[in-house]
Amino acid sequence: MGFPLKKTMSKKTDIPPIHFPKNIPTKANGKLTYKVIIHDYVKNDETSALYLQLFLNGERKRINLDLYIPKSAFDSVNRRVKKSFKGSKDLNLIIEKTISDVVQIEILYRLSDTNLTLDILQNELQNPSSRLDFIKYWEEQIEIDSKHLAASTTRLSKGILAKVKGFKNIILFKDLSINLINELLYFMKSKRGNCQNTIFNITKYLRKYIKRAQMEGISVPIKFCDIPHKKVKAEIGYLNDDEIINLWNFYNSEYITEIYRIILAKFLFSCLTGLRISDIQSLSDLNIIEGFLVKFTAKKTKKIHKIKLSETAKIILDHGFLFKAHYPDQTINRKLKEIAIMCKIPKQIHFHMARHSFATNFLKQNGRVEVLQHLMGHSSIRETMGYVHIVEEDLNEEIFLLDNIFKPKTKEETDN
Repeated sequence: MGFPLKKTMSKKTDIPPIHFPKNIPTKANGKLTYKVIIHDYVKNDETSALYLQLFLNGERKRINLDLYIPKSAFDSVNRRVKKSFKGSKDLNLIIEKTISDVVQIEILYRLSDTNLTLDILQNELQNPSSRLDFIKYWEEQIEIDSKHLAASTTRLSKGILAKVKGFKNIILFKDLSINLINELLYFMKSKRGNCQNTIFNITKYLRKYIKRAQMEGISVPIKFCDIPHKKVKAEIGYLNDDEIINLWNFYNSEYITEIYRIILAKFLFSCLTGLRISDIQSLSDLNIIEGFLVKFTAKKTKKIHKIKLSETAKIILDHGFLFKAHYPDQTINRKLKEIAIMCKIPKQIHFHMARHSFATNFLKQNGRVEVLQHLMGHSSIRETMGYVHIVEEDLNEEIFLLDNIFKPKTKEETDN
């Protein structure tokens, strides 16, 4: 016979809610185990291959470490190369790195709630995915960014990545360190001879994609802000009026080839308007209003611009070469350097120099800096003031012309 239950009044207590992690793994993999073994087969040179033997979910796989040693040099207890064997330190480092890579892959798949098999693991070791390999991640992000960024920006990012791949084709996220970054920058400066502007772009993109990877939950052992990144003020190169006239005469020469004339039409048009190469390449007859006004949306700033054309710019427009053909930026810059040699201009000409030339010569002709800001499409007057400083430096140099008064005259000058 049971005892009657006594009805009691229990005091209501507030029980705190229990919170479970949102990203708890649901596809937990089995325990991964591994050990280094030496193959039974002995080659003609009396060495045998070392393998990393993996066990996962009842399956076994052997991965060839591409290391060969005599059987007597293998420590079967510690599963490493015996210290007494020549080169054992380097061989064991390779073994440890491979094991470290295996552990890193296992951790990544567990944390990302992704099923891991031995086939996948082997593939990740031999061909790391973008979750492991920073270079592959960079490549994928360029393709994503290319859908909404200007083509010139995409080309720049691909170009910088190509330079980094010249240092290393594979850079695992786990291997990223400040020391590695410094080695990369040293390689670019000393081995490749890259200028400071290129170094700046390299560190800019490293910071950009490492920061993005961290925001996506990829484990990176360094902070993006720790990467050295210093912009060095670049010297503004421009052509003076004599050099521009030299190019103008060559442009109108009867001996000039068509490709040179087309490229010079674009370059000189930029010298007269300040338009970027990306904007000139996208222009057509539809952008010319009533023959004296060019209206366009700037590729870089996405702003609408209207610029009146000077008489010389109209002449170039009437010649019909401005829109006749378009060439890649690299081709244009290469041809401009050839033109500079033919015109005996001792400068490394590139297309952006036309924009610098427009701004500098505009101010030298007493143009107002606030008007130049509008023509150049600068959002800040600070950008435009950089050209003011160039003009001031040139004017200060002219003070030395007064020294000519006190120089002794030559016999020819005296006779005249």
